[in-house]
Amino acid sequence: NINELQPGLFSKVKALRHIRLLRQQLLHIKQFVLTCRHGPRLLEIIGPRFYLMETVDVYALAELVDTLKGSLLPFLLDIVEKYVSHITEKCELCKAKGFFCEICNKKEQIYAFQ
Repeated sequence: NINELQPGLFSKVKALRHIRLLRQQLLHIKQFVLTCRHGPRLLEIIGPRFYLMETVDVYALAELVDTLKGSLLPFLLDIVEKYVSHITEKCELCKAKGFFCEICNKKEQIYAFQ
């Protein structure tokens, strides 16, 4: 757990802050993926890195190296974009799990990962 080992790291490394936000989104997205009828196909998108959806602050050494190389952030951006597209546009079942804001009464659905 990076936050326990090095609490100030997220405040010092901008890429890690962005990656952490994307992983927080993935935590919420995971609930949609696991309950969708297309779940098995959706899990193929993230492949063997499903553990990235499990927790926010635990990183394998490979993720830290990929962060340093600059490849983890684009990977996560692509994954999140594909999942958000599925949930908010392509899948009627996932789309139906959104909420409407009772404060502003907009007709646009909102989701926990937004």
